Amino acid sequence: MIRPLSAAKVRYYRKLHQKKYRRQEGLFIVSGRRAVDEIMASPLEVENLLVDARGHPGHYRGYDGPIYSVSTQELKTISDVQTPQEVAAIVRIPQTLFDETRPEGHLLYLERINDPGNLGTIIRTAAWFGWKHLLLSHDSTDPYQPKTVRATAGMIGYVDIISDCRTSTLQALKEKGYTLWGTDVNGGKDLKSINPRGRHLVMLGSEAHGLTGQAGALADSRLYIKRQGHGESLNMAMAAGIIMHHFSRKEETGS
Repeated sequence: MIRPLSAAKVRYYRKLHQKKYRRQEGLFIVSGRRAVDEIMASPLEVENLLVDARGHPGHYRGYDGPIYSVSTQELKTISDVQTPQEVAAIVRIPQTLFDETRPEGHLLYLERINDPGNLGTIIRTAAWFGWKHLLLSHDSTDPYQPKTVRATAGMIGYVDIISDCRTSTLQALKEKGYTLWGTDVNGGKDLKSINPRGRHLVMLGSEAHGLTGQAGALADSRLYIKRQGHGESLNMAMAAGIIMHHFSRKEETGS
C-alpha cells in the first residue's frame, strides 16, 4: 500500500543531508531510479521508498517495505537534486566490522580524499573490478553524503567501506602479510612492471599533498603511473581506476 508522506517526515529526511544526522540515525539517501534499483539488488537494507506521485510506483510492487507517495517538490527537497528522478530510497548505513585478520583480496586505502565526486567514482570503480573493501582515513569525506552516493550510481551497496581507518589498521594488515604500496607521483616502481601476486594494499594520498608521513612510512614500496604525454598529475579517481585495473588484470591472467 502506498501512503502519503507527512510534512514532518519530509523535514526529517531532509536532515539526512547533514553528516551528524546520518550518523545519528544510521540512514542515508539514494536518489534516481537506476541507482535505487541497484541498491535494492544489493545487500544493503532499504528502509522505505519515496515515489513521485506523478511517476510509476507500480515498478516497485515487488518491494515489501513501506512506500510513500511524494510530490515532485518534496522529492526535490529530500534528494537535494534540481531534477529528481521519480524515486528515492532511505537506506540503512551498514555496520561494517572490518577484521584485519581475515581480509579478502586486494585493498585500497584513501587518505584525505575530500572530493565527494572522486570518492563516489572510486567506489563505483572498485565495485566494477571486484575490490570488496575500501579503507578511508578519518579525515576523508563522508562516503554517505548525497554527492558521493550519486557518483557511485548505486554501487555503494557492493563495497564494504571502512571509515575512520587509522594507521594502526594498516600496520596490522602489514603484519598479516599484506604488501603495502604507496603511490608517489615522483617515482618508485612503474605500475606496469608490478606483478601483484599475493595480497596487496594500495595507499593513495590527496592530490595536493600525497600520503602523510605516517602512512608513507608503512609502505614496503612506492609505485607510480608512468606519464606517456603531458600533465603534472592524474586525478585521484583516475589513478585509482588505473591501479585497480592493473592489479585485477594481472591477478586474472597470472602474468
